[in-house]
Amino acid sequence: MPWEASPFTARKRSLSIVLFVSHPVVGLLFVVAFGIYVGRRVDRAEQFEERVQSLEAQLAAGIRN
Repeated sequence: MPWEASPFTARKRSLSIVLFVSHPVVGLLFVVAFGIYVGRRVDRAEQFEERVQSLEAQLAAGIRN
């Protein structure tokens, strides 16, 4: 599933680069925090997709019965 970046996440990415160049420690912490945030969003999207597929399978089984 392709992940589309919103303008908000693009600004965060730019901010993380600026912070990393100007203040390496703070920038690195921001990059890690942003990575965790994005990872959690992707995990939630995958869980939602699995749930939808499960519901579709249940619906198809219910229609056959």
